[in-house]
Amino acid sequence: AEFKFELASEKDDADLRDILRRTPMQGMVSLSFLREPSYFKALEVEGFSSQVIVARERSTGRIAALGTRTITKAYVNGLPASVGFLSNLRILPRYRSGTILARGYQYLRELHNNGSKIPFYLTTIMSGNLSALTALTAKRCGLPLYKPWGRLITAVIPTGRKTRAYAADIGRGRPEQLREIAGFLRREGAQKQFYPVYEEEDLLALKGKNLAVENFFIARNNGDIAGVIARWDQKSFRQTKIHDYHRAIKLLRPFYNAVAKISGYPHLPPPGA
Repeated sequence: AEFKFELASEKDDADLRDILRRTPMQGMVSLSFLREPSYFKALEVEGFSSQVIVARERSTGRIAALGTRTITKAYVNGLPASVGFLSNLRILPRYRSGTILARGYQYLRELHNNGSKIPFYLTTIMSGNLSALTALTAKRCGLPLYKPWGRLITAVIPTGRKTRAYAADIGRGRPEQLREIAGFLRREGAQKQFYPVYEEEDLLALKGKNLAVENFFIARNNGDIAGVIARWDQKSFRQTKIHDYHRAIKLLRPFYNAVAKISGYPHLPPPGA
């Protein structure tokens, strides 16, 4: 009875962003995933419908925990489908030993049962986030059963290094190519499980979030699209900041940065960057 669970509104935006700042993901490199200047505006790129569940302290009205439920379109077995995505689970440290997590999932179940036709929910957990892995996959009473599906590997491409030029038919996207790009993403996306569905109107809408057709680069083979890649700068609405380093990395960081400067590899920025 100490908390009430409800959906957050725009008036809670500042409190939601404050909790993100206060709950970095721990690991060898502790990261803060921020949503400045608006938590709700940042959610607009994640799906067509989002709800933010909060646990609010009854005595003070302060938010102690939050989690986001987003409905998005993705390819499931080759066909477009609406699926759920659970993200941004945050609990302030002083409340993590209680029942707040199980009660939050109970509230999520109530939302789901209220006319939802979502077949399942997806969650991504970074491999170094052991506390989240332990809490969510321990089959605790009141929590849904999480089944591991696979690993997502993120490619990090250093910038600023001199690279070898390759002979290829590669060009920057143009407005008249938007339909062609969307068609290519549909064909290729349908072959990849849970790949997001991008229609032409979806790509148009993302222009307001710094993803214009000119940000796409198109590779062609005999005139047909062989591949696309887009450079999407999201710093204006969501950011990843280094909160801190493990003690060993702190000691090695100056030496690594000296070598990186000579070799052209990315340096390790200071905490707060």
